[in-house]
Amino acid sequence: VYNLTLKLKIPTVFICLKKKGYFGELLEKKGFKIYELDKKGFGFSILPRLRKIIKKESPDILHTHNTDPLHQGILASLGLNIIKVHTDHNSFANNESKKALLFSRLLSHLITKIICVTESVKKDWIKKVKADPKRLITIFNGSDLKDFDIKIDKSKEKKKLGLKEDDRLIGIVARLAPEKDIFTLIRAFKIVNKETENCKLLIVGDGPLRKKLEDFSYDNKNIKFLGMRNDIPMLMNLFDIFVLSSLHEGNSQTIREAMASSKPVVATAVGGNPELIVDEKTGLLVPKKDHEKMAQAFIRLLKDKNLRENMGNAGKKRAEKYFSIEKQAENYERLYERYVR
Repeated sequence: VYNLTLKLKIPTVFICLKKKGYFGELLEKKGFKIYELDKKGFGFSILPRLRKIIKKESPDILHTHNTDPLHQGILASLGLNIIKVHTDHNSFANNESKKALLFSRLLSHLITKIICVTESVKKDWIKKVKADPKRLITIFNGSDLKDFDIKIDKSKEKKKLGLKEDDRLIGIVARLAPEKDIFTLIRAFKIVNKETENCKLLIVGDGPLRKKLEDFSYDNKNIKFLGMRNDIPMLMNLFDIFVLSSLHEGNSQTIREAMASSKPVVATAVGGNPELIVDEKTGLLVPKKDHEKMAQAFIRLLKDKNLRENMGNAGKKRAEKYFSIEKQAENYERLYERYVR
């Protein structure tokens, strides 16, 4: 949302149901008005304050993102003459509660347009929410691709990380949480270690499972946990292969960034991943929870440098064509203009 806002040529006011957070503070510094409601727990206690803000700002369009803001925003704006647009990034892949699904179903007819970030999310809205397909539109999320089109001194950067110059790197950037299924990735990498040389697995990110994952891989010196980093473009360009082992995904930002960095991607064939990756052309799709198939994909790419380069180059071209932040902004502006003249 942050990068998209900077590209859109539309005055925007933000209402954060909880805290404004890091990106909210950045937007505030750039002159955007930010409301912070500091919502605690579940329920609808903030509705009076939310409705008051909406009436005060009197927007042409109320645009919500994901489930709780959808419910709160629609209820708070009942009876107001406002176009309602909603973007769903991944909600119903997360085993949304029956109550939340029912509530979304009841409110869906009040939404002017529902933006789905992949066709898989769109199918969820039709199948699980019973939404009217005419209200749904697919607009892919975009990334600021130029941030990843960089040249780095690989030898120097590897040395900083305690790696050898000839080390080949498999990398993941993710929250260390159950839905990313990094245990399967580690199992796959242990097979890779037995069949290849000079290969390291770099795990970038933090989360509730970090300690368990470190314990699970304590006997493998070729696995490095790098924690939270602020140099993701450099790391993406350092990897030889990018991997995402998720159990479910919407429209993965890290896959788009890996493609922008000209890296082949090995990912589970879940959610929107098959819409980002063209199997056998920009990367390799594998079944979820299948560490053996994942290991085979790694080994195949590690043994064939030309295949890695060809897939990486094809991925970059695909990202530039479909997944740029400029393309996303263009699609959003076109949608807004349909309702506001």
